[in-house]
This record gives sequence, structure tokens and C-alpha cells, in this order.
Amino acid sequence: MIGRLTTLLKQEKVKNFLFFSSASFIGAIIGVITLRSFTSYMDPSEFGIWSFALTFNGFIAAFIVLDLHSYFLIEATKATYSRKELLQSLLTFSFVWSIISTLLFLLLGFLFFHRLFEQINFFPYIFYILISNLFMGFSQFLLIVYRIENKPFYYFLFSVFQSVFAILFSLLVVVYFLHDAEGRIIGYSAGMLASGLVALLILAVFYSFRFRIDRALIKKALAFSAPLIPYAIATLSMDFLDRVFIEEYSTTQELGLFGLANQINTIVYFIFISLIRVYEPSMIGWIHQQEHERLSSFSIKYNFLLVAATVSLMLLSGFIVFYLTNVKYYDSVEVVIKMSPYFYLKSISMLLLTILVSGSKTVKTMYISIFILALYAALGFPLVPIYGIDGMILIKTVVTAIGCAVIFTYMGNRKAYLKMGLVILASTVAVVLITFVIHRFNYYF
Repeated sequence: MIGRLTTLLKQEKVKNFLFFSSASFIGAIIGVITLRSFTSYMDPSEFGIWSFALTFNGFIAAFIVLDLHSYFLIEATKATYSRKELLQSLLTFSFVWSIISTLLFLLLGFLFFHRLFEQINFFPYIFYILISNLFMGFSQFLLIVYRIENKPFYYFLFSVFQSVFAILFSLLVVVYFLHDAEGRIIGYSAGMLASGLVALLILAVFYSFRFRIDRALIKKALAFSAPLIPYAIATLSMDFLDRVFIEEYSTTQELGLFGLANQINTIVYFIFISLIRVYEPSMIGWIHQQEHERLSSFSIKYNFLLVAATVSLMLLSGFIVFYLTNVKYYDSVEVVIKMSPYFYLKSISMLLLTILVSGSKTVKTMYISIFILALYAALGFPLVPIYGIDGMILIKTVVTAIGCAVIFTYMGNRKAYLKMGLVILASTVAVVLITFVIHRFNYYF
């Protein structure tokens, strides 16, 4: 048995998979390990501010990123432009745009943020976290280059450096300087800026990156990514609406408990999103080569791994909350369990949307995401004030399930994907039933 495992680990494909997929896992593990330190220094209201700021920044980042990296990923496999030309033009434009848009959002924030949100101040919280976006493009493009060139070890090193440095620098600031949300945000922003500068240095030294723009190329890239911008905004707006609902109808204390539960669930989510990103070049190739059965087989395996991870997280939720956080956060364990079906479906929706985008169906992606957001808002605004956080979680889960069904209908090749669809449907029912049993009878460690 040990001999077979050793032989398996020596295979190049297996080693590459482990390097590509384990980077996010290590970052997530360190995030869990440091939870006790963060929750000891930050009370739930401070954690709520941090959670709100992070989600708000994710929403704003959709305007800043413009999803140009998706165009780079697809075009880099073609012969239309050289990879160097693509990288220089797209990354230069991305950097210039990030400066302009960040300054614009800082100005708008100073003028209007206090009129929209009463419990959270724009400065220092939102101000500092917006600054973290300035060099984000360099890190994103460097990781994509490593994926395209099949350099798993370098991908692993930089991914771990980026996530771990941001977490540990935040911990340093929170423990020794500012014991609150401001310290968490300043540490995170400094870590992201530092990793972006390191990525720029690597690109300049090893990939001869220079700041140049091909206008014709940028026009094509923006035409491709334009439908993806509303999609990204709509997708992130669902998470942002959560914080809006809680900020409006609850306290920052409840926002903190929700934020912690959300962070614990994202451990599984980020790992599986990273897995999709690792296999995205292969998925694009399978679609272009009409190997839909192969893509379906991969998706089924992905689904089974996701179900196992989701159920495992629910079973271990008590251990994570009770032993790895502060006593002030113990009430969040039930929220972790209740949110698990939503995060399972969210991971599935990202898989299906990646298949859709890989087939260049970006306009359909835009329409679907806007529909899902509109449905969530239409149900959430009248019902969340009545049913609170539990109602919000249920509505979001149902809306995401509907979204998955709609995405599946637009993927095409239904005969090839039928088995995958049935497996996902059965798995969804199973996850919901298991969630009910674990929550109802407290079957968690």
C-alpha cells in the first residue's frame, strides 16, 4: 500500500496536481489556526466590521479587475497574439485602470458612504481596504502565467506566500499594534500590496514585462470581458447584500458572528474554486475539442469531493468554533451548519459558470447572474426584515439552486452533461438532508 502511494506521488501529473491544489488549502489551514488569535483580540462587532469591509472590497474589485485575466487565459492558447504581447498590454491597462478606479471609489466613498451605512465608517476601514486593490492585477496575472506554463511549484510558492503573508502580517498588526478591525484591515492591505509588488518584480525580471499597450488588443479584450463585468458585479452583490441586510436590520455583533461563519465555510469554497482555476485551461481545451464526456466526468468527481468536504466541515464545525475561536463566537456554530448547503451550491455554480465562460458564452453568463441577483433582492428585501438571518440564508440557498438549474440549461450538449446534472441534483438533496439532521440533532464534534 505504501509502495503504491509512493509510486503514485512520484508521477508528474500527481505532483503537479498536489502543488496546484494544495496552495489554497495551506492558506485556509493557516487562516483557521490563526482564528483564535484574531477572535481573542477582536470582539464580534470588530469582526463584523472586518467582514463587511472585505465583502465591500470584493464588490468594488469587480469594477477594478474587469475580468481581463479570463481573456488572457483563453487567448494565450491561440496564435493571434504572442503571450508576451498579451501580458504587457492587458496588465498595463489593468494597472492604469486600477489606479484610476481606486481613486474614483475613494472620492465617492468620502462623499456618499456615510449616507448609505450608519454603523461603519468609511475612514479608516473602507479607505484602507480599497488601497489593497492597487497591485492586485500583477498577482493575478503571474498566477495565470504559472498555470498556462504548467509551473506548479512556482504557482504553489507564490500562492502560499500571498495568502500567508497577508494573514500573518494582519496578525502582527492586530496583536502588537491595533487590536481591532482597523489593524486587521491595515495588515491585510499591506500584505496584498507587498505581494503585488513582488509579483511585478518577478514579471519584470523573468518575463521581461514592460508597461506597453496595444489599443486594438485592449478593445478586443474589453469587448470579450464587458459581459463578464455585470456577471462579476451581480455575483459579488449577493454577498454584499448579505452585509447590507444585516447592517440594516441587525447589529455589528450579529454581523461578526455571521462573518466568522462565512469565513469558516469559505475554507472549503476557496479550495474548490482554486481547483477549478487549476483545471480551467484543461476545461477550455476539452470544450474546444468537443470532449464533453471528459468534462462531465471531471465535474462528477469534483462534485463528490465537494460533497465530502462540505459534510466534513459541518461535522467538524463544533471543533472549529469551540476550540479554534474565542468564547464570544460560540453562537456562530449553528450559522456555519445552516450556510453549508449554500456554499456547496455556490461552488457548483462556479463550476457550471466556468464551463459556460470557457465556451465563450459570456453574454448568457451576464443575463443569468443579473437574473439571480434580481431574484435574491426581490425576495430578500421584503422577507429578511421578518425572518432575519435564517431567512436570508434560506432565500440565498434557494436562489443559488435556481441559478444552477438555469446555468445548466444554457450549457448545451445536454446529452453529454445529463449524468452530471442528475448527480448534482441528487447530491444537492443529500447535502440538504444531511444539514437538517446535523443541525436538528447536534451531530457535530
